[in-house]
Amino acid sequence: KVTDKQAQLAVFVAGHTDGDWPDVMRLWNEKFPKWRYKDAETFQREAVSSRRALLDPY
Repeated sequence: KVTDKQAQLAVFVAGHTDGDWPDVMRLWNEKFPKWRYKDAETFQREAVSSRRALLDPY
């Protein structure tokens, strides 16, 4: 099952393809402070994983 955070993250990242990962992470942190990331590498990994989970939940 895709969590609310995963769904939000996948949609957010899909709408922010014009920046690099640290920039997109900063925007995410501003919009979703309760799901704040400190590390761009972790943010990227979870964003990619969330996208996969949303597009192929089986």
